[in-house]
Amino acid sequence: MGLAIQHDANHGAFSSRPMVNRVVGFADELIGGSSLIWRHKHTYNHHVYCNDTEKDCDTSSGLPAIRFHSNMPFYSYMRYQHIYVFGLYSLIGIGQPIGDIQSYLKGSVKGILIHPLTLRDKFQFWFFIGLYVYIYFLVPMYALGSFVSALCWFYLPTMLSGGLYLATLFGVSHNNMLCEADVCDTMDWREIQCRTSTNWASTSRTWNWASGGLNCQIEHHLFPGVAHIHYPALSRFVVKPTCRQFNIPYYEFPTFTDILKSHIRCLKRLGKEVTTN
Repeated sequence: MGLAIQHDANHGAFSSRPMVNRVVGFADELIGGSSLIWRHKHTYNHHVYCNDTEKDCDTSSGLPAIRFHSNMPFYSYMRYQHIYVFGLYSLIGIGQPIGDIQSYLKGSVKGILIHPLTLRDKFQFWFFIGLYVYIYFLVPMYALGSFVSALCWFYLPTMLSGGLYLATLFGVSHNNMLCEADVCDTMDWREIQCRTSTNWASTSRTWNWASGGLNCQIEHHLFPGVAHIHYPALSRFVVKPTCRQFNIPYYEFPTFTDILKSHIRCLKRLGKEVTTN
């Protein structure tokens, strides 16, 4: 739901009808997010400033605990970041609603101003916050008999496992031994997407389904408005040949295990570098 459904819908790629995308995009609210905040944070920020250590909110979100690139601040405890990073990844589901409420109240998301909200926008935001509390707390409390039982047997297992899965899939694709960073001011936007994103198992139908197309991260960043089921064909017939033609690097790993290992090696290396660029 958080990948193939809401991700496509909030990029306008689930359907050719804007209203369908709008409605299906509310699937984000059902897992604790906010499609309103997500569009500003992900579409208007991350996709525009991919791997820019100052502007990309996904890159800077790890600080002060995780150092994703060598020109980010270093702290001595980061020498262990390749070990504790997955524990932090698992917390994304718990922290997401809190961060969304903070962004809503501030009226901005990592420097990106939220567009003027209509009464309907405001109602929908708070309605879905209430629905989230109802689904993930009140119903489990009623079914399991107490808040502690609901917390331990439903909420935490659901959020921790979902957060780990989601954050890991996003994290490996932009932070590994191949990806580049801070190139947004030096070259064409399309080349930036190729240099700051990495594919893995791009021909796998299973991973295309399970990751919502994030295994074809390059194609997703080049064509975010295209449904993820078309990414393998775009990779084979459009993007790879074009990269070869213009001598642009096309970063990819054969399997998820390979890119995960590279992600861990990258974090371990960055945890040893004391100086910044």
